[in-house]
Amino acid sequence: MKLYVHGGTKFQRHVADTASMYMCRRLKLTRFPSLEVLVKICKVQDGLNGLCYVAEHGDVLYKPRDLIVEIDKKVDLFTFIRTVCHEFIHVKQYVLGEIREDLIRGTAQWKKSRVPVSTPYRKQPWEKEAFRLENKYALEVLTEVEISMNGELL
Repeated sequence: MKLYVHGGTKFQRHVADTASMYMCRRLKLTRFPSLEVLVKICKVQDGLNGLCYVAEHGDVLYKPRDLIVEIDKKVDLFTFIRTVCHEFIHVKQYVLGEIREDLIRGTAQWKKSRVPVSTPYRKQPWEKEAFRLENKYALEVLTEVEISMNGELL
């Protein structure tokens, strides 16, 4: 698996790289050699701290292997780490085929159920899972991973 981190400050890139690699190991995403994830630290659309989506290469959307994660560069440190964890839960969902989007039918498939795209954001089952686990993983990152305040790897 390959991980790329772009944008933001040196410290933000360091934190994003460290938290992303922790999540990849924790969620066992490192076992997918063809998986590539680009983490972009940037201004994310209003109201969101982050996004995760499949890169548009005409890839098959069933178990995609090329994903983009965006993290808002304006959030505080804990929210930043929590958002990385949240978005990597979505990476796992895409990679394992737990979530599949059907843009023609206007639905998404979550595991074996169809979910209308009109389902409110917080009621979408993939979001429920990500919100349920994000704090747990963020606290693990903060307690188990050494993050240098000057961006140097320890």
